[in-house]
Amino acid sequence: SHENQIHVLKDNAELELETIRKANNRKIQEIVAERIVFETQKREMEEEARGEGRVREVEAKTKAGVSLTHAKGTYLVNKVKGQQHVEEILKTADIGAQRITVEADKKAYVSIRESETGLKVAEYQAGAMVVSAEAEAEAAEALAEKRRYDLEWSRLEVQKKIANNGRKFISGEQGQAILDALIPKAGIKT
Repeated sequence: SHENQIHVLKDNAELELETIRKANNRKIQEIVAERIVFETQKREMEEEARGEGRVREVEAKTKAGVSLTHAKGTYLVNKVKGQQHVEEILKTADIGAQRITVEADKKAYVSIRESETGLKVAEYQAGAMVVSAEAEAEAAEALAEKRRYDLEWSRLEVQKKIANNGRKFISGEQGQAILDALIPKAGIKT
């Protein structure tokens, strides 16, 4: 009868509405879960950034301490090396602006790649040393100063190897980073 059809239609509509509600609830749960994951990732990234900031702060303090203890012995050497690198970069840039031959392009490209590779190796080694130092610091706080000294000494050795490999063509942000690392900031008047 007509009432049965209305009941059937009403029941079907309620079933469809309930299905839609359940689907919407699932979607809401998925969105909430995604939001929680996003917020967790955001907090992790913020913590990581704060941790990197702390590491950089510790590195800066360590560099300053080592620089103070070795300043008299290394000041002139670092200044001369820094000036040589600046002169090399300026000469290479002037030559490149005027006229670079195909052979010079090849050599510059190879030098840049070697420098970038050396820089990446140095960065990875430094990163590995930092991770190692952090792990050691958690295990034995009494040896923290020695580890900071050893880490800085290793970093200086890497810089020495980069500086001693002859003339290089280094440009861009990585070149500037190498140059900044090779020239001490305190006490140099150029």
